Amino acid sequence: MVVLCLTVAVAVLLDATTSSSIRAQSQSTSESTDAILFHRPPRTGDVWNGPQHRQIHGNVSRFDAEVLTVATEDGQVRNLASDQVDRVVPRWANEQAAHARRLVQQRQFRAAIPALEQAVRSGIPRWQQRLLIADLVRSVASIGKTRSAGTLFLNLAASHPPPALYADMPLCWTTQEPDVTLRDAARQWLASDDPHAQLLGASWLLSGASRGEAEAGLRRLESSSVEIVAQLARWQRRRLTPPPESLERMPTWMAERDALLGPLQLGPTEFMAERLAQTGQIELAVGQWMRIVTQHQDRYHRWQAAVEQVESALQRLGNPEQAERFQAWIDQAPQF
Repeated sequence: MVVLCLTVAVAVLLDATTSSSIRAQSQSTSESTDAILFHRPPRTGDVWNGPQHRQIHGNVSRFDAEVLTVATEDGQVRNLASDQVDRVVPRWANEQAAHARRLVQQRQFRAAIPALEQAVRSGIPRWQQRLLIADLVRSVASIGKTRSAGTLFLNLAASHPPPALYADMPLCWTTQEPDVTLRDAARQWLASDDPHAQLLGASWLLSGASRGEAEAGLRRLESSSVEIVAQLARWQRRRLTPPPESLERMPTWMAERDALLGPLQLGPTEFMAERLAQTGQIELAVGQWMRIVTQHQDRYHRWQAAVEQVESALQRLGNPEQAERFQAWIDQAPQF
């Protein structure tokens, strides 16, 4: 069974290598353009090929919930559906913004927080402000301030961000329990008129005395006019699926996960990895955690949790040598 786990991990690693190559190409291109990475979901019923990716370069003038507008290098103006844009590597409008982003990439989150706050107010275009606010949400969450990260994300949501930035929405995807402060905030969010706040609140109240109210909230949100909210609500409600039924549904869930934008796949993968482990499918769980390790290095605190899960699982499976090789690979792996 370990062979199955490692086979899955190798396949994921190949996908991650491709993604890293695209990222490297983006970062090495001329600083006079923005790089846009497109996501095209696999065709229905296609179990052999994953999502397809394309990359173009140009000058972005708009990137919000609906559309990305870019003047390409050949002089054409293109309007692209935002729900197919995986990532934009910007040509930052000033050095202040570029410096703040570098601090995030270097995982200097406490230094990044004030730098990001200042950069957002430095006169950069609104679409770049959204990217930096998402970085700010991620940085605050990385130092364990989930309630504050939630409040910051609600401010971002009010600006109609593109779907890919919802990857930084601090939802609960595992059996993690909120502390008293976060639980109190979650109750207030669930009672809000804002669907984004309702989603956050329901996510953190799915266990405990408020479970029924949280589930009812998620059911309502599945019909939200905000498609990304409806999509995430459907995924969140799957956390209530009994473990035996989860195993039956896992292949369908994985196919639906694979059709999501790359950044949005992180939360569902965390959920499925933990559920597989809870039902005794440790080898398959390792494959899912490895997917996080190889594809989501930019969400460092969640990446680190996946690394720890892989190490622990390999030890439980009686494979200390595999655990040592994995740790050696982690030590040599480049940072995002």
